[in-house]
Amino acid sequence: MTYMASKAIVNCNITQGLLSSYLDGVVTGAQMQAVRQHLDACPACAREYLLLRKTQQLLTNSSRPVPPADLGLKLRLAISREAAQTRRPRYEGLRLRLENTLDAFMVPATAGLACAILIFGLVATMGLSLYLSYGIKISKFGLGLLAIGQNEDAAAILGVPTPRYKAYVYSASAILPAVAGGLYFFKSAFIQPSDAFDLSLSTEALVVAMLGGQGTVTGVALGAYLYEELRGYLLVSGTFSHFQLVISGVLLLLIVLFFPGGLMGFIYSRFPRTQKVLE
Repeated sequence: MTYMASKAIVNCNITQGLLSSYLDGVVTGAQMQAVRQHLDACPACAREYLLLRKTQQLLTNSSRPVPPADLGLKLRLAISREAAQTRRPRYEGLRLRLENTLDAFMVPATAGLACAILIFGLVATMGLSLYLSYGIKISKFGLGLLAIGQNEDAAAILGVPTPRYKAYVYSASAILPAVAGGLYFFKSAFIQPSDAFDLSLSTEALVVAMLGGQGTVTGVALGAYLYEELRGYLLVSGTFSHFQLVISGVLLLLIVLFFPGGLMGFIYSRFPRTQKVLE
């Protein structure tokens, strides 16, 4: 069917090609009048126009789809599994770790002041925590804490100010996590209570301390490195990716039952001289 209006000739093919623009109001006045008159005269085009209009209304009224909360984690796991299945030359993993470490220090040069504060702040917090732990361990304050841990009443009788020492150690143990939490907020720009009070964080902290050796500084750093390596392997594993916390709990149980001294306890027993070097 062909219709002429205001010197604009429209037929069914032209009208159907202009329906989307007609609905959006991006046609000229002459085209709008011609299409309107053609729709009044052509039932087939009018029916298609109504269907297109209903579709547009449904899309407008439908809510925006919400992505799954763990979509980012699933994407990272898929990428990691694909990378793990690719054959790599020997020492390729060590080379990649070295490159990533160097790249992390090169980022602040191009990403601005905020990123520089974040990255170097994290490194400084880690170094400060190790130095503070070592300083407390070899000091009179550390010996007092050790005595309190063994027998608080006996330590108080021997002259250790137990209330003051406990207040000091609680304060010291809260300073560095507070700094790390502030840096974590800058990294993610979002924070919620579930991130800070997640049970898995407490479990992983216990596994790290027991794996490296409780009461040691070098052992905790070594345990953190080894546990993160194990955790990364479990996350990219197609078989054990959903059993990370289960394996962490089993590992903690095995360490408590069979290796209470952790890795550093084993090293001290085999090489006693290292105890004077590795605190």
